[in-house]
Amino acid sequence: MITEMDTSTEGAEMPNAETAPRYGRGFYVAWFALFTLISMALNGLHAYIAMPRAWDAMNDSIRGWLAVSGAMPTWLAVTAVAVSQIPPVALACATNALVKPDPHTTSGRGTAARSTTWTIAGGAFVLSAIAMTELTHMLLGVPLYVAAIMPIIVDVSIVAAVLRLEIRRRGHAEEAHVPADASPQVGAVEQTDDAPVNRTVTQPPARREASQSTPVERATGRVTTARETPQERSVAHRDANRGASVTRPTAQQNRVVVPDDVEAVAQRIVEQTTITQSVEVIGDVLTRHAAGESQRRIAGATSVSASTVGRIVNAAAEVQYADALGGAEADQDSDQPDPARVLAAVG
Repeated sequence: MITEMDTSTEGAEMPNAETAPRYGRGFYVAWFALFTLISMALNGLHAYIAMPRAWDAMNDSIRGWLAVSGAMPTWLAVTAVAVSQIPPVALACATNALVKPDPHTTSGRGTAARSTTWTIAGGAFVLSAIAMTELTHMLLGVPLYVAAIMPIIVDVSIVAAVLRLEIRRRGHAEEAHVPADASPQVGAVEQTDDAPVNRTVTQPPARREASQSTPVERATGRVTTARETPQERSVAHRDANRGASVTRPTAQQNRVVVPDDVEAVAQRIVEQTTITQSVEVIGDVLTRHAAGESQRRIAGATSVSASTVGRIVNAAAEVQYADALGGAEADQDSDQPDPARVLAAVG
């Protein structure tokens, strides 16, 4: 008794998140660098403008010790500008440390590290906010409570950029599920109408008893042993009626894709699967995969998610596997003798 089960998913709706445009890592890096430089520039400008006023408020003995002539020395203004760069730089570094904690520290040390880092970030934000608020009040002539919006825009933008970078990094890691240099596995394949149909074969009692001590050959012809590893495993597909054997390509074999066949394979993927990417994008993904690029690198170059890259590669492997299976069955049919010729020879 043979039971067939069709697992086609043609026509299933794809989530919009895969096709929606997403900003690349370079955008958030530029965002972080731009607002860090703006914060440093505003703090430096405030120190340069406020230094003469601070010089006039100094004690005469201190001014006489710093400058014999009584005039404010240039090096003092330069030093004030340099000191004013500490808060924005400390804020940027502390924010990076807070969003990327060290997982190898103990609970006590981790709590102490987070507490000190929060203290650094809070103090840096307060000093930078005071400087930018006063500078905005002087230059724009707005009230202090309105001028206090400026540090919120600038310094909070630094924190937001770091958070966006970390969210994007974790999102790619969850989509890939593998290291950047690892090859995608063929485990999750795109099921279509042309994909191989699952078959369940019931053995006679005598054969079933004889096979209890040996590995059981499944419907796809796959034989699993205890010594077999996932990397070395090659899935054999054996037709139950004809005995034709075709080897399904593994993840290492999927890396090789003939460049001349990329466009044809991409067209078949668009027609036979639920992948919504264009033929050009699919062809670019397969070409880059054939060159040995990782999923993450291909996703960044083609503006698609890493999971979509893996689905495209798996679909291409299934298309090539179906072609190989069809060729093997055609060869098997050609080897069968023609009944008319046999009867003529006997007659």
